[in-house]
Amino acid sequence: MPANPAKGTAQLGAELDATLLEEFRAFCRERKESVRTHLEIAIRRHLNNPPPPLRPEVPPLPPVSTPHPSPVAPPIAGAEVEPERSPAPTGKGRWAGRKGGESKGAVKK
Repeated sequence: MPANPAKGTAQLGAELDATLLEEFRAFCRERKESVRTHLEIAIRRHLNNPPPPLRPEVPPLPPVSTPHPSPVAPPIAGAEVEPERSPAPTGKGRWAGRKGGESKGAVKK
């Protein structure tokens, strides 16, 4: 970056193909014109006459339709199933024998 950049200017740092950049510099040298001048002209021309996007816009996906619920089969006579029940507490669990949720390392007052 220059020690004292001119007002209204900004730096542009971009990695370009080395062969392309050398061709561009040679083009500017042959014409005895600055790289900056031709780069500014090229950017202005590109902005005034923009080419089509490099990546075409992808159309949005169609909306997802929710499937209609399938009709529920009528219950079969005599095939009623009782819901599962959880086993009764045996008193042999991790906290068995402790009062009111005391933890193992609790300090008694």
